[in-house]
Amino acid sequence: MGKQFKDAAATAQPVYNTLIGSAQDTQQEHEVYNTQDTPSTQGRKGAKLPRINMAFSPQNLEYLRIMSGIRGISITKYVNALIEQDREQNAETYEAAKRLTSDRTIQDI
Repeated sequence: MGKQFKDAAATAQPVYNTLIGSAQDTQQEHEVYNTQDTPSTQGRKGAKLPRINMAFSPQNLEYLRIMSGIRGISITKYVNALIEQDREQNAETYEAAKRLTSDRTIQDI
């Protein structure tokens, strides 16, 4: 039985190599995520970023864990990168909404 297992294992495509290949394919994305302006604040006294508590569906949480793991970054950095991409895509809408809310605040005073 041991010899049959070794023969089968020698011809099988290892899962680990498949994951590594996938991770290497996303190396360019990994570099983009690592160049964010978000400073690391863990363990630094007095250095805190604003925080929120979020709830995810089990499927979305699993997705976040897997995708951030493939890229070798934390879920927080992954979500921040997604938000950054969305902000860039919706920059005009965002700026228009900011102007509307700031104008409304001034008029209400």
